[in-house]
Amino acid sequence: MNVKASLDESVDPCQDFYAYACGSWIKNATIPEDSNKVDRITEINNLTENRLKALLSTTNPSDIASVLNAKKFYKSCLNQNQIASEGIKPFKDIIDSFGGCPALNAEKFDESRWMLEDVVSRIQKNLGYGTILNGDLIVDKDNSNSVLFHLGQANFLLTKAQYSDSNTKYIDAYFNFMVGAMQAISDNPQTVQQDMSAVLNLEKKLVQFSKNRDEKLKREAYNKILYRNLDSTLSTKFNWKLYLSNIIPNYFVDDTPIVTLEKEYLIEMANIVQTTPKRTLANFVIWSVVQNMFNNFILPAQLKAHLNTFTTVLTGAMKEVPIDTQCEQMTAKYFADPLSRIYVEKYFQQDIMNLVIDMVDRMVYEFKNLIRSNKWMDDSTKEEALVKLNLMSRKVGYPDYLFNNTFLESTYGKMQIDENQCTKNILSLLKHKADKDNSMVFKPLDKYSRWTLDPITVNAQYNPQANDIGAQPMNYGAFGMFIGHEISHGFDISGKLYDGYGNMRNWWSNSSDVLYKEKTDCLVRKYNNFWIKQIGEYLNGESTLAENIADLVGLQIAYQTYRNSMKKGDSAKEKLPGLQFTSDQLFFISFAQLNNGSDNDII
Repeated sequence: MNVKASLDESVDPCQDFYAYACGSWIKNATIPEDSNKVDRITEINNLTENRLKALLSTTNPSDIASVLNAKKFYKSCLNQNQIASEGIKPFKDIIDSFGGCPALNAEKFDESRWMLEDVVSRIQKNLGYGTILNGDLIVDKDNSNSVLFHLGQANFLLTKAQYSDSNTKYIDAYFNFMVGAMQAISDNPQTVQQDMSAVLNLEKKLVQFSKNRDEKLKREAYNKILYRNLDSTLSTKFNWKLYLSNIIPNYFVDDTPIVTLEKEYLIEMANIVQTTPKRTLANFVIWSVVQNMFNNFILPAQLKAHLNTFTTVLTGAMKEVPIDTQCEQMTAKYFADPLSRIYVEKYFQQDIMNLVIDMVDRMVYEFKNLIRSNKWMDDSTKEEALVKLNLMSRKVGYPDYLFNNTFLESTYGKMQIDENQCTKNILSLLKHKADKDNSMVFKPLDKYSRWTLDPITVNAQYNPQANDIGAQPMNYGAFGMFIGHEISHGFDISGKLYDGYGNMRNWWSNSSDVLYKEKTDCLVRKYNNFWIKQIGEYLNGESTLAENIADLVGLQIAYQTYRNSMKKGDSAKEKLPGLQFTSDQLFFISFAQLNNGSDNDII
């Protein structure tokens, strides 16, 4: 990170510190045509992706079968001639296997035999795709050692606000995307526009009952329903039991608990489908499949063109991501562990990892001091908070199972990957993943040894139900705040709901809880005053509260840890050559510069 080159020394740092620290970097930054932004994290991510492409393109005699499969998959993905020669037929075959829909082929569609619950459950089981509802697994918030089946809402491509008829920019672009993509694979394209108009109207009805991420994190959103009570609790207008038993046979019995975070959506969805023609429902379901194909397959040009046009409106990206990058990302998605292994072997440095581990330990220590010196938490709440910190596991660098050949070979090595059949490979991988995920209900959750982030993902993460922090070696001088940020998430508005074992339990005394609410309300009011010129609105301090807490507390403990390490003489804090800054000033400049960023003003 070139500190001096990023500075704009014409700016008074006391007036606009970010512009001072990052101004020259922002002025000189060029946003790639295939993206809507450029920042420090994307720069690091691009470096990682380029390294992964090189690793995937190189043969190595020592490669185990799981690594070879990853490389064969990457090669099949790059085989654009084969994908072009197959055209849209493989995708039409997938759609036909689920009964098709009138918008694509009215003659083949048999309305008398079509049943919503049967079709959407088969799609969920074989592809892992949600349609008009989602069925997946969720960690039990009351017992974080187990997973339960979760019934959830559909995935909507736009936000509630973007579905509004008054917001024509997005809704028009989305409708054009729907019509264009479906016409490209339809045998009767002349009826597609009318059919998709009905689908869009159905989406607009459903999205009104959906919840955003913050709403789903609230304690009151977590509902457990026994299998035998699904009809009485939700609705008799949808065959929940057929849907569930199709996805995971021989699992559900009367006393099996099912979780939903979106109870209202499920009730209203069941009501809405009762009054919706089968033609529209079938078109909606298959449109959901087509949407998911754009995220999970390498598509022929006649389909990709419609996505690219829509993406330009949605994000400002003017060009498609290069095919080798798409293929690297897809390989990382399906072969994360084997790819992480060869990346770790090539690029990880143990001394850097040791530095990060030491930093994590020091910052947890400072966080404990912060809690002990807290003036508004009572002793019982402090004690619970300290227990939670003591139980927080460290996930730094990479997990040991990356070098467990038995694990890798049993998980990835036995897959049949064809270097010349990318679409067939992906279908097989989707089914493999869906089966593997669904099998988790039959065994205890291994929440401590399994990682939810892999070493090739540029990020840091706090998982409230595993109660851990994960970090990858990045720029050591600026990374402390990231670590502090993730530790702090354990005590933000959602993290505070969980105890040290990852279970949802109220461990806050009434008095401490009231004072926490007062202080977070103050933060909301503070952030509500930030004006966002790109959209001509003030920031919503409520929706950004969790991140604001993590940023502020994370920076505080990073700073305190750095100051204390100076006092202990762990490392020299010398001025950088050519810069006349104190160590404190360099700390905050490096923090600001890690957040260097520029994006398209498309809102």
